[in-house]
Amino acid sequence: MKRIVKTLLILLLCFVTAANAQTVPPSGATIENWYIFSTFTSGEESEDVNEAMQVAFDGDDIYFNFPNPIQGNTWMKGTRNGTVVTFSKGQKVGTYSGLTVYYMGLNSDGLCDIVFNYDETQKMFTLGEMYIALNGSLTQNYALGYFSPVIITAANETDKDAYILTGKNVNPYNESQYEELTEDVKVVVDGNNISIQGLSAFDPTMWLHGTIDGSVATFAKRQGAGTYGTTQLYMIGYDGSECDITFSYDAESGVLVAQQYILCVTSDGNTYQMLTDVVLSPKNGAQPALPEVVTPPAGLQTTSYVFTGNKMLYNDEGEYTGYEVAKRNARVGFYNDEVYIQGLCEQLPDAWVKGTVADGAFGDKAVTVAAGQFYGQYGLYPLYIVARYGNELTDMKFVYDPQTREFKNEGGVYMVLNVMPNQPAPIEIYATVSLTPGSLSGIQDVEKVKADSATSYYNLSGQRVKNPSKGIFIINGKKVLK
Repeated sequence: MKRIVKTLLILLLCFVTAANAQTVPPSGATIENWYIFSTFTSGEESEDVNEAMQVAFDGDDIYFNFPNPIQGNTWMKGTRNGTVVTFSKGQKVGTYSGLTVYYMGLNSDGLCDIVFNYDETQKMFTLGEMYIALNGSLTQNYALGYFSPVIITAANETDKDAYILTGKNVNPYNESQYEELTEDVKVVVDGNNISIQGLSAFDPTMWLHGTIDGSVATFAKRQGAGTYGTTQLYMIGYDGSECDITFSYDAESGVLVAQQYILCVTSDGNTYQMLTDVVLSPKNGAQPALPEVVTPPAGLQTTSYVFTGNKMLYNDEGEYTGYEVAKRNARVGFYNDEVYIQGLCEQLPDAWVKGTVADGAFGDKAVTVAAGQFYGQYGLYPLYIVARYGNELTDMKFVYDPQTREFKNEGGVYMVLNVMPNQPAPIEIYATVSLTPGSLSGIQDVEKVKADSATSYYNLSGQRVKNPSKGIFIINGKKVLK
């Protein structure tokens, strides 16, 4: 902050006010080390503030040893009422060349008290809809400089809530231009409450607060996302119009998958940041225990098979272009009323799934692979097998012919390699899946079948939309904006 002091000095020479006593915490207060994240602006100069500071606790009284470019750090006193901490306006910052400066809140109505929201669970203070001004008067608005936004967090944070964000940072004005993202973020879950830190490129310290209802995490739109210069920014969801931000949430794996675009906008809706295909995954060492992978019984006798499936293909714009006939080696083994299949997953070819065998119609057998079986970890993603039938995710079912020893999936069922065990988040989708005895050798010809003129779109609930209007639709796991 040293380079801003010269600007302050010129302004401070214009103001002379009566001094008042500086605030200090009492001797019995508990003093802790915390960090402040903010931006300080004076005149045309701005400087990021990322510094250590102290917070003192004395019952419902809370004291900030607040950093400033005049005296480094000076105390201000607040009073807590539930989750709100109010610091009365007019507390002394200090003197500079015989002049007195005060801490003031500053909002659209003028000078006011300074109000922080306090999250005791996350140990975080967040400034409300105002600035903290260094003011040259107790009665008139004459801000010599101001802080905004302000987030104060505990210094002893651990990596237990460390996550990795993957996705795309898309140019809002040219969606063909984007940057692949792999960013560190934090996710904190406390019962039905959830918070994410790091979505905003303009204020990585900003926390987005939401609630969990079953397998959906919802974050109310228009939460503060920092500033660009003096422009206040907000986070919203976008699915054709402004909406709350929602994620599919799997409590067992901890993975969150965004259900729409995530935008950082101004108050009048101008877009400064656009994120899509966002997946939040716990880091190694912090990730909740994943389900056990399927392990075939010891001594299982297996037979070589060939997997064949029509893999759905899409272009860069997300339009369906046809399918590719994919073939690969697989293995199948029977054990009592169970069948074990290896090779359904291209990304994890050694992974197994388990099915149950029951008598079917016309002398065949019905094989059911329960939805949500865990394949294993593929890079940052946990993978599961599910099937899609109509608009529903369901078990994967095969018809097994004991005479030909062939497996064929039931009609209308798509095999899906999914990031979530029970929510739509596909990596790959296959139709017309079969397993036939034999093995592949050498390089196989790959047949690509061109799509007809119709493009298949699915909404965020997995329902097929014949004539999509404006909005966001899912194709092969990609969210496509029309």
